[in-house]
Amino acid sequence: MSAAALLLPAAMHGLLPLVLLSASSLLFLTATTNADNLRFYMSSDCPADDTNYTRGGAFQANIDAILSSLPAAAAASSGFAKDVTGSAPEQAYGLAQCRGDISASDCRACLSDSAREMASKCPGQKSAVLIYEGCLLRLSNASFFGEADASNPLYMCDPDNATEPRFAASLDALMHGLAEEASGSPRMFAAGSANLTLYDKIYGMAQCTRDLGPDDCQGCLANAVRKIQAYKNCSGR
Repeated sequence: MSAAALLLPAAMHGLLPLVLLSASSLLFLTATTNADNLRFYMSSDCPADDTNYTRGGAFQANIDAILSSLPAAAAASSGFAKDVTGSAPEQAYGLAQCRGDISASDCRACLSDSAREMASKCPGQKSAVLIYEGCLLRLSNASFFGEADASNPLYMCDPDNATEPRFAASLDALMHGLAEEASGSPRMFAAGSANLTLYDKIYGMAQCTRDLGPDDCQGCLANAVRKIQAYKNCSGR
């Protein structure tokens, strides 16, 4: 028996691989931490109504500077870094964060891949977010630091339903506990498991971007946890 669900806001600000659930084996979760899986591209958000920057202009120079510095800075700072470069009206803001359970070297590799892909995924756009299995990279021409954004959530659900009747209740208890733990943690990350049957466990993970305050983190995660079973394609998974 296995079941899994992943809920992410498209802008990913406020939640990094937000909720990951599985009633499969621990080996499955361990396997997801290898470098290749961590650099698996999941989603991007390039607002269609956003303005483009001029190629070769001051804003691109500021973006390039941020993209070149954030991967190393985040890897050296327990997986999180933010930066502001340039002056108005060409000022650029950037944030990078890695999943809380990966190594510094895997963090840097994931963010470096993301930085290289930014131009092709969101060409010429002043605001962009790239989400990989192990990391998040966000850029903008306006400050977004400290603002929770759970708009446009992304749902990724296992196609198989859990067959254990206690799955939903056990899942809810586990994820609410992890949401509370993550919001009170300096790294805003928590992972854990709960016994489902004698042979099966549910595994979960919750994380916020570390520019948020504890209350915003808690609220954002709690909202996401409520939506896991409410979203019709993820119910029972």
